Amino acid sequence: SMNTAARLEAANKPLNTRVLASKAAVERSGLDWWRPLGRVTLRGRSTPVDIYEPVPDATAEERRRLAELLERIDAGDDAAFDELEKMASTNVRDAALANLVYRLQHIEPGGSYDLG
Repeated sequence: SMNTAARLEAANKPLNTRVLASKAAVERSGLDWWRPLGRVTLRGRSTPVDIYEPVPDATAEERRRLAELLERIDAGDDAAFDELEKMASTNVRDAALANLVYRLQHIEPGGSYDLG
């Protein structure tokens, strides 16, 4: 888990985030302020990791909505991707969300963006 944490720390710069956590860490944290940011394959790893960013200022509804859109995108729902693009365009200062849109444009539904 320390190796994954170190790799997540290194992933912050290319993903335009400051703090990232894996799904396992989020589940152990007991906190509900995490928003999903998709799935990546970390440098030197072959197994994809679902990543999350802490956003304590976001509402539970905002976090739930993003999670729902990502599930629909994973299932191949193009309308959900359009909704995510609109969400990102209305939040122009949210570089991590813009990066998520970019990454999803470059993978197949259900896939993982390779940071290797």
